[in-house]
Parts: sequence; structure tokens; C-alpha cells
Amino acid sequence: MYILSDIICAWRAVVLWNRDKRVITILLFFILGNIIAAGSALVVDLSPLFNPSIHKDKPRGHALIMVGTTLGINLLCTGLIGWKAWCALYAYSSLL
Repeated sequence: MYILSDIICAWRAVVLWNRDKRVITILLFFILGNIIAAGSALVVDLSPLFNPSIHKDKPRGHALIMVGTTLGINLLCTGLIGWKAWCALYAYSSLL
């Protein structure tokens, strides 16, 4: 579910930046990292079902990776959207 919200946030930033290739490339890199982190978390969480010798109480860092990628995408998108809003405010402030 987090992946869908990150994609929507990235789509908003891409639309505001007029589909700039640099923005698309950076956001795709983060989204692919998020998808890979979610896939690895799914494998780690389901592995005790198929191999009972694996204990679920072992420390895992995949949740931290997923939070980090989601946080990174949201911070980047918020920064990109905020920068465009700031530039638009500065550009149109002379008309007011």
C-alpha cells in the first residue's frame, strides 16, 4: 500500500515539473528501491512458513529499509513540489 502512495506522490511531482527527465529518473530510482525493499520484506516474512527452522524473532532490518525508502521518496517529492510552489509565488508576487 505504501508503494501506491509513493507512486501517486511521485506522479504529482512529475506533473508539476513538466515531465522533466531528471526528476523522472531520480524518482524511478527511489520507487524501484522501494519495490525491491518491499519484495525482500515479503520474502523474509514468508520464509518461516516454508522453512520452520527459521525463527521469526531474529533481528531484521528490512522494515527500516522500507521506512527509509518511503521517507526518502516523500521528502524528495515534497521538496520538489514545494520548490515549484515557491518559484510560482515569487514569479507571481510582482503581479499582486
